[in-house]
Amino acid sequence: MIDGVRHPNMVKWGSSADPGNMPSTWDPADTAADAGEAYIADNSTELFDLIPYRDFWILYASDGIWRWSFSYDNFIFKKEVFLPGVGVFCQRCAANTPKGQVALVKGDVILHDGYSYQSIAYGRIKDELTDLIKQWPSRCYVVSDYTTSEVMVCIPGPDVDGYKRIGATIAYCWNWELNIWYTRTLPYVPHLEIAYPTWESLIDDSVIDTHTEIIDTATDLIDVSTPAGAQMFMIGVAQDIDTLPIIQPPG
Repeated sequence: MIDGVRHPNMVKWGSSADPGNMPSTWDPADTAADAGEAYIADNSTELFDLIPYRDFWILYASDGIWRWSFSYDNFIFKKEVFLPGVGVFCQRCAANTPKGQVALVKGDVILHDGYSYQSIAYGRIKDELTDLIKQWPSRCYVVSDYTTSEVMVCIPGPDVDGYKRIGATIAYCWNWELNIWYTRTLPYVPHLEIAYPTWESLIDDSVIDTHTEIIDTATDLIDVSTPAGAQMFMIGVAQDIDTLPIIQPPG
């Protein structure tokens, strides 16, 4: 919240920061910095996620999908409509692959590059998946595994009961090399990340943080720093800004 008011359709960005440092301010009124904010659509829109892809971001909302990129002018960033009316219902609704970004949208699973898209579920698992997702849409999430060339759409299965509903019990997996679907059983998993350790880190028994999935070759650990001169974002400002999750810039 900002001054006690929810802003579910707002994107805020902090001032430019050096690698490893937090923004000095999130205040758009600070004329000495380049922090800012923008409303994406009307108040009926709820923003769920902002996921980097190539040299821009994909902004997912309840009733549409936008491209979000640097504008290289005084406005800092610009939004461009990609798929109006095609919304999502959960955070972590998409994952990157070598073929494009795979997104779990309302009633389908699509593969896109921010400009064009295609359904990868239609005529295959679309109806089955849609029926299961209706039970607990906000508990679903998408994650990619480059070691197996697959995207996993993780959902609570039909056998879930009680407190276990917070976790996924089944993953519908799309293999982007073979273009096939199959399922995996999950043990009530509320969140899943895939780590990609180097051989040296395995020998050293290092712990790897996969927040940004960028390996620092000097340490074999994941580099969670921010690229020089880049901004961090907060989307769907619905709580105190000091507690909001930070979304890292791409690459």
